[in-house]
Amino acid sequence: MRAAVCPVYGPPDVVRIEDQPSAAVAAGQVRVKVGAAAVNFPDVLLIANEYQISVPPPFVPGSEFAGVIVETGDGAGGFAVGNRITGTELYGAFAEEVVVPTAGLSRIPGGVDDRTAAAFGVAYRTAYHTLRSMARVQEGDEVIVQAQAEAWAWRQCSSACSSAPRSRQSRHRPKSSMWQRVTAPNTSSTTRQVTYDAR
Repeated sequence: MRAAVCPVYGPPDVVRIEDQPSAAVAAGQVRVKVGAAAVNFPDVLLIANEYQISVPPPFVPGSEFAGVIVETGDGAGGFAVGNRITGTELYGAFAEEVVVPTAGLSRIPGGVDDRTAAAFGVAYRTAYHTLRSMARVQEGDEVIVQAQAEAWAWRQCSSACSSAPRSRQSRHRPKSSMWQRVTAPNTSSTTRQVTYDAR
């Protein structure tokens, strides 16, 4: 199989396309034909050896992917050949196929393409963890969303706010009416912005 390989630590341009042997599928694992793999900032940090965890080179970067299961091991946890799935690993996704434990996989809902599914996991969980666990945002709280990906950011903020436990008290009490549509500087795109009272 072909894979993007990081042979030595450095900037992203050290990565090379190489032929790699396919890994064997063990119990509790599946082989996935990768349809799409998302690029995240931690991938760049791993390649530069600047992440909090080091992966010795050579290694295949890439932390999240989407595709189709083409082989299963014993005890595949209900997953079968032909299932469309998405998953995350610390590394290994930038390849034509990955062999991964089923514990880190989710089925892709109908109507969701591979590119969208592959890019969802890491970004969503990071945003959710930040809003719920770190900021402890509750429904009705104000947040600032500064991104080109306005629609995604808005949906995730709404989701995290509505599911945050009401028992936790937040210092921030926004009003949903404070959300405004604004034009981002030097772009034709828009973002949603809210004032954030951190008192």
